[in-house]
Formats: sequence, C-alpha cells, structure tokens
Amino acid sequence: MVEGADPIRGAAQRGMIDHFALRCVDPAAFVARLTAHDCNFSRLDVAELGLSLIFVRDPNGVLIELAFPLEATT
Repeated sequence: MVEGADPIRGAAQRGMIDHFALRCVDPAAFVARLTAHDCNFSRLDVAELGLSLIFVRDPNGVLIELAFPLEATT
C-alpha cells in the first residue's frame, strides 16, 4: 500500500509496476524488431544524459524504456 495525500493513478492503482528501464546497444536492431512485430513505440534523444530512449508497452501495459548511448544512434 502506498501512503500519501495524493490519489494513486495509473499502473500503481492496479498493483503493478509503472515502468522499468534497460540499458541496451544496437538501437537499429531494436527498431527493426519492434517494427517487424508492429509494436507502437516512441523515441526521444536526451542530449543532457547522452541517451537515445525508445519507449514501448508490454502486453500488460507496463512501459519499457530502452536506453542507448546517444552516439550509437548517429
């Protein structure tokens, strides 16, 4: 149980995790595989962190964050 004054929203409301992150290599291979399986995903480059991020949801709705070194995407 999460305590606090604010209401609990999203995945935590259902008792599951909201998201998790993995450090990965070869972003092109991940994009190719996600595309081949018709998965919806989004990308975000975060120069301040030196990371290129890909976000995708698993079948349970948990957000998976795939983090790649930014230089690997150029």
